[in-house]
Amino acid sequence: MYAAWTVPATSATCPISCNAGYAPQVQNGVTVCSLCGKGYYKSAGATVCSQCTGAGANMVNAGLAYWLTPVLFNESWNGCPWDCVVGYAPNAARTSCVQCIAGQTFNLQAGKPTADNSPLYPSACSACGTCGAGSYVASACTVSQNTQCSPCSGNCPAGKYIVPCTATADRVCVACKTTCNAGFYMSGVCDGTGSADTISCVACASPGICPANTFMPAGQCPGNGAADAQCRYDLINLLD
Repeated sequence: MYAAWTVPATSATCPISCNAGYAPQVQNGVTVCSLCGKGYYKSAGATVCSQCTGAGANMVNAGLAYWLTPVLFNESWNGCPWDCVVGYAPNAARTSCVQCIAGQTFNLQAGKPTADNSPLYPSACSACGTCGAGSYVASACTVSQNTQCSPCSGNCPAGKYIVPCTATADRVCVACKTTCNAGFYMSGVCDGTGSADTISCVACASPGICPANTFMPAGQCPGNGAADAQCRYDLINLLD
């Protein structure tokens, strides 16, 4: 930008030329180069700011006072700002917006101007993220959102075992056995930390194992107990 010159009180105005994006304006008797208002631009050689128009499909106006031209994407600052809507990014020639690749790339930075009113370069699609060890995909990557990860849950409550966390799902708690068939008893401990059902069904002892003068009462192994059948002394035969 050429230096702004004070207008002489009794002589011709000194020459002034403003860079693209700025236009001459008299303020308190002084001609200065003023930044075009938001939504306006001034190309090199023009003397006034013009309103931005002509956004293409899936383009948004990012809100800066001066902009890069969509067709001539360079630092001439002689056009209107543009960026692509979320989920899209400029093509290689930077003349139009194309959609990111579903499941592979995304873009959620569209239309966000810089804080210092500097030129905004259109955003690009970014590669979808992956979830690390100990986490799973809670929400898959879309063209407008990156992969969302959640940590895998810990142990299960007592009485259940763990089906481990996968790449796309949290761990699942599954109930261990709570009963066996009649004639069996339950053996093992299911404390919520294992990855398999640790309760097994074991056949109860048969009456034939009982020694002399003992017997095995009926109904000792209904299937929901945790102890084997026991032989008892036959007191009647012992007293005979």
